[in-house]
Amino acid sequence: MGPVHRLAAVALAVGSGLDMADSRTIRTDNLATILPSVPLLSSAGAGWKGITLEQFRCPPFETPEYCYPDHKIAIHTRISEDLRVKRRLNGRVQVKQVVAEQVVVVPAGVTHQVQWDQSSEFLILTLKPDVLGQVAYEAIAPDQVDLVPSFPRVDALVQQLGFALRSELEMNGGRDHQYVESLVNCLAVHLLRNYAAVPPRFPAAGPLSPSPILPFNVGFPVRAI
Repeated sequence: MGPVHRLAAVALAVGSGLDMADSRTIRTDNLATILPSVPLLSSAGAGWKGITLEQFRCPPFETPEYCYPDHKIAIHTRISEDLRVKRRLNGRVQVKQVVAEQVVVVPAGVTHQVQWDQSSEFLILTLKPDVLGQVAYEAIAPDQVDLVPSFPRVDALVQQLGFALRSELEMNGGRDHQYVESLVNCLAVHLLRNYAAVPPRFPAAGPLSPSPILPFNVGFPVRAI
């Protein structure tokens, strides 16, 4: 069995309980080359602009180190209470027990490698860098819209936005593009305010375009009844 595909029993037999192998960085735009399972749910055919949602359920696994051209946000959804994850993010390594409320932000162009020792379910939001640039054009120069890599942390708003996008895809096939766009705008503003290397200064009138925005509730847009 190669270093990329290890079962938990093997991983737990060494050192800290997780043994991350050295590997060359893979530059890819397709998660299928990184993860061991195909997505349970995907927005790839829904016609969404600037964002893709995928839901995965994966066995214990170790990815190679990879680098992606878009921003990646991982949201843990269904995991064991004692799940341990070893992660190398932009050269830094962390071994930690994670919980379902945590999210991980992997900016475009940043190297990432991760290993987990039990079956895990998670959402992956893939966000085009242009989305952040369009939202922040009044507050930050386009060449300064950079996100800072973030190890797992609790971020209730990102989690809620991810779940709202998933619900729209499951219940409506992702066809309400105006609703999806409003969620993506909210996500982009939140990322810029909380994860940007250069925090933006949005004008008082707001950073979004004049296009209609749906009502907001608990931090994200909801459909009018």
